[in-house]
Amino acid sequence: MLDILLTNDDGYDSAGILSLRDMLQEIANVTIIAPSKDKSACSHSLTLDSCIKLHKVDENYYKLDDATPGDCVFLGFSKILKKKPNLVISGINLGANLGEDTSYSGTIAGAFEASLKDVRAIALSQVFKENYKTKEQRTGFDFEIAKKYVVDIVQKVISNKNEFAFLDNRQILNINFPSGDLQECKGYKSTRLGKRDYANEAMESQNPRGEKYFWLGLHKPKELIDNSCDIITDISAIKEKYISITPIMLDKTSYNNINAIDNVFTN
Repeated sequence: MLDILLTNDDGYDSAGILSLRDMLQEIANVTIIAPSKDKSACSHSLTLDSCIKLHKVDENYYKLDDATPGDCVFLGFSKILKKKPNLVISGINLGANLGEDTSYSGTIAGAFEASLKDVRAIALSQVFKENYKTKEQRTGFDFEIAKKYVVDIVQKVISNKNEFAFLDNRQILNINFPSGDLQECKGYKSTRLGKRDYANEAMESQNPRGEKYFWLGLHKPKELIDNSCDIITDISAIKEKYISITPIMLDKTSYNNINAIDNVFTN
């Protein structure tokens, strides 16, 4: 049996992570270590200015008070797990992680934290239909496409060591499942990250004491068309009802511009 660690940024009792545990139990010993509440868009942050309290919910099932996915994986490897798992999966996230979403995403960060520990990791996200406006509405979603493909994804990642050797070098797979019914899904598609327009919208209001406050993240990002590469974007693949699989890495160096830096600063 495989040993798999699950985390997420939606909280330890999210429908996504609990469904994922059920999908994997026949092929793996599954441990959940996840935040006690929603930490969406926390990126790759760690809690350094306060203590973190650990709660055992059940056997191989833990929550961390006000922790990030990075905290969960970090503490899991250092204090909870007896040995390194074969794989870390972050998700299933309730909503897409496409394009520049990956910079904000706590889901992606949970997987990257595992890659820092030299363990293979993937991030899983479920794209929802427009009528699923809130996370409460998404709790009844049955993850039909994910149920069909998750075990196959895990087995391919584990068994194809040569092809996926890059996963041993601080890289992960970012996988998004399209919305819709199972029969609409066209299978896998290798993709690159797309580009999105996030705008700068926020709702301003006042509390009963007259103090101003803001709600961020109200704007639904739009895709920016980018024809600079022949590889299809994750956003376009999802629109075409493919499961998007994008290899991404922690190294954010813009190698194409090293010469420009040399020309301007060192010559």
